[in-house]
Amino acid sequence: MTTDDPAEVAVMSAIGLAAELRVAVARGFSAWNECLVDNLDIEVEIRHVPAVPHLDGRRDAPAAAVYFREESSVFPRAFEADFRFQARVRARGADVRAEIWHRGTLALPNRPTVAVGFDLELGLSAGRITRVVGTGRPDTARADLIGWLEAVRLVGGFDPPPAQR
Repeated sequence: MTTDDPAEVAVMSAIGLAAELRVAVARGFSAWNECLVDNLDIEVEIRHVPAVPHLDGRRDAPAAAVYFREESSVFPRAFEADFRFQARVRARGADVRAEIWHRGTLALPNRPTVAVGFDLELGLSAGRITRVVGTGRPDTARADLIGWLEAVRLVGGFDPPPAQR
C-alpha cells in the first residue's frame, strides 16, 4: 500500500525507524548509535531533561554523528566487561520512543552493579531524525546515576563537540 498523505507517510517512517533500531539493539550499543547516525537529518536538536546546557542544542549532522559516536566510545568503558545495553523501541505517531538501559558493573574501585535508564524521544521529519530528547528514568536509583557519571568521568569524560546553536 502506498499513500501520499503526509501524516500517514510520517507514521510509516516512524514505524520503519523503530524496526531498524530494534535490529540495532540486538547488535549492541555501537550499532544502536550508528543506526541513529545513519538516520540524522541535516540538523539535529539534542536536548536533555533536565537541561544539560553544555550538551544541549542544535548540531549539523556531522557534529551530531560525532556526539553519538563519542557516546559509543565512552559509555561502555565506564563499565567492566559485563556491560549490557537494552532498549524497548516503539513508534508513537510520527515519532519514535525508546526506553534504554545501560547495565553492568561500573569500572570504579567499589565495583557497584547499576542500571541507568533513559527515555528517548526521536522527532522525525520526512523520515529523518531532527530531535533527540533524553530524560532520565525515574526508576533509576540516584546512586546508580551518580556512580555512572563518576565512572564516565574517570574514563576520560564525555566531551562531544559543543552545540552550534
